[in-house]
Amino acid sequence: MPGKDFNVAHLWGKILSMKSERSKNKVPFVEVRLGCPSEKYGEVLVHVRFWGLKRSNEVLECSSKDTVNITGIMEQYPGKKDGEIRTNFTGFKIQSWNPSETRHKTKRAVFLMGGTVTELTPADGGVDLHLSVHVNGTGEFPDRDEPFVVFLPDEVTLEHHSPEVGQKVKVKGAIKREENEYGETERYSEPVVEVTEKVKEDTSPQASQPEEEEVKEEDVPF
Repeated sequence: MPGKDFNVAHLWGKILSMKSERSKNKVPFVEVRLGCPSEKYGEVLVHVRFWGLKRSNEVLECSSKDTVNITGIMEQYPGKKDGEIRTNFTGFKIQSWNPSETRHKTKRAVFLMGGTVTELTPADGGVDLHLSVHVNGTGEFPDRDEPFVVFLPDEVTLEHHSPEVGQKVKVKGAIKREENEYGETERYSEPVVEVTEKVKEDTSPQASQPEEEEVKEEDVPF
């Protein structure tokens, strides 16, 4: 996937709740609340929306407390506080998951993303890595550049690659929800980079999305 922007997410967890709704434009969707707790990543809780009647019906065939594997993309939007950024997901595919029958035995929410570095802002223990991910338009939706912010720890920069503004990079990471020094779980989960690398520029205009590109098993982190 050298040089092409992409945004892929893989989630393994237990369905905690499902809610069927319609958007302001009357588009049906199902919102899934998925628990992905693990010793490594903490008490991770994510929200996934499946848009459209076909995908909604596929999700509603599942039942609460099912363990599932979801493939989709990561989304971000402003929170209620100044400067706060919240992370959730759009799901494209859902399937049952039995940890005893696969090498993926740990509940988790991971992401793979390729884009251009637009800003690096200091943060406690690392930097906030700002990425612009180009997405090709489809139908009534035009081409667009979507902004993302992910936390890049200092130890990852030292071990892998130190990004610079203007560079094309590929990152792999996971959603984490850690406890503070008082044993309190942070309210929201945070996307944290675990692998980063610089990629060669590619003049091809096509951006990659999960439905258009086969994601190899070795590309799925951890």
